[in-house]
Amino acid sequence: MLPKNFEKSLFMITISPRVKVNMRGVEMSVEGREEMRKVSVLIAICFVLALVLSLMGQSQQNQNALKNIMTQVDPAWTSLQMNLDSGNAAGVATDAAKLQRLFDAADRFFTKMNMQQPAGWAKEEAAAAGAAAKAAKAGSVDKNAKAAIGKCKQCHDVYRQKNQDGSFSLKRQ
Repeated sequence: MLPKNFEKSLFMITISPRVKVNMRGVEMSVEGREEMRKVSVLIAICFVLALVLSLMGQSQQNQNALKNIMTQVDPAWTSLQMNLDSGNAAGVATDAAKLQRLFDAADRFFTKMNMQQPAGWAKEEAAAAGAAAKAAKAGSVDKNAKAAIGKCKQCHDVYRQKNQDGSFSLKRQ
């Protein structure tokens, strides 16, 4: 024999003293409705906050990706210049190939950010570095590669800004 309140106790969940869920739906007192409204608002605020933090994190992640690329370009460019001056074909091939990879990465970054002009410049730099690497692998050191590769200033003048702490960041147009 089952207790009289068996059906009621089996199918009723008490969320709070003012809110109960059973087979027929949700039973709420006036205070329970107000409590649920507050919880709903809190959930909405948390969702918006999570969305904002996620977008901020992506922006910071993008800045870090570009910074990682650019901090590798300067030493590779300096080494390439020294190898061009000394006629070191193997060094030119290595440095130019590295610059080609870095500028290809910059091209992808700028394309992803929907920035066509710097993406185009990065693509040109990657092509020039690739040509210098190919020539150097064939044993030819082209001193004119300095002029073809290293047009960084044109992009930096438009898209790089110096921060108060001395670091640099991307300036969106």
